[in-house]
Amino acid sequence: CIRDRLDPVRQYAARWLDAAGEMERLKHRHAIYFRELACKAFLGAYGPAEGEWSRVCAREEPNQIAAISWALDSEEPDLAVEIAAYLTPFWMTAGRVATGDRFLGSLLTEARKRPSRELVILLAHAAYLAPGSVAMPLASEAFAVARGLNDEFSTGLALFRMGSVVGWTGDFEKGVALTWQACEQFDRIRHPRAMDCLFNVAGMLVNVEDETGRRLDEAEAAVSDLLVRAESLPSVRHQAIAHLMLGWVEIERGDLDLSREHLLAAIQLHGDSGDDRWVTWEMRSLAEIELVVGNIERAVAYHERYGARFREIWGGRFLPMDGLIQLALGSIDAGIATLIGALETYAD
Repeated sequence: CIRDRLDPVRQYAARWLDAAGEMERLKHRHAIYFRELACKAFLGAYGPAEGEWSRVCAREEPNQIAAISWALDSEEPDLAVEIAAYLTPFWMTAGRVATGDRFLGSLLTEARKRPSRELVILLAHAAYLAPGSVAMPLASEAFAVARGLNDEFSTGLALFRMGSVVGWTGDFEKGVALTWQACEQFDRIRHPRAMDCLFNVAGMLVNVEDETGRRLDEAEAAVSDLLVRAESLPSVRHQAIAHLMLGWVEIERGDLDLSREHLLAAIQLHGDSGDDRWVTWEMRSLAEIELVVGNIERAVAYHERYGARFREIWGGRFLPMDGLIQLALGSIDAGIATLIGALETYAD
């Protein structure tokens, strides 16, 4: 490997720079460069260049980690906070949350010393990662900081995260209301993050028990708005998310053929965008459809294709499908045990 053969050269250069007293200056310049790159990536995270920025951030991950580590250990912790905050969209969309998670405690300690937009971003990211009992205090703290800053983007982000936490821990009505507020906030400043709000609103509405079908109609309207915005921007990633949500709406309506069409379209679009996090959900949903129609062989094939990556990204949320597949294959005791384990995981 060429990279391995270059290691002695790097080691020699590092010794020479250290002896000349230049190492710290160059590490500082390195961190400055990657802060600027992260800032540009953050601004390009929504739109026609989102796929390219995602690939750049993935390629430069070792440099990003090195820059954050150096800045935290030096007298430049604000640099670490800024680099990490601007990278959070990519850590989430690319399924790399563990990359930032290793630094999150130290980053929050430093960021809390000076209220800023970056603090709100990191608090919202921490709330995304945390269990429900911890997530809401973090989201509420983000909202309080945002209001103190009188920063509209920060306020929209905090409202969005509060809506997500409240909604996905069971109070869908309140979650939807908070997320609509976030959407309005982003629309006032014409920020494309409003598309994330529309997706979240639709996701929560699909999960609300409603025999009249009105909630599904509202979800479809939100997703249709999302699709129009995504095609106009354009954002391939959000076009894919819209098709994923339309697939879920049609599953609830019972039109499994139309749902399958939307999910396959979403997989194609997400593959083009470089975001494999949601591909795992789309494959999981296809496996569910095949189980419902009795095509066990195809369900197992989907399960085997997405399973390892789903576990890596989503953890315990994979367990119910594991159990259903085991039941479908006739492993009744194992399937029941896995489903009980899933219930315990959700309870925790």
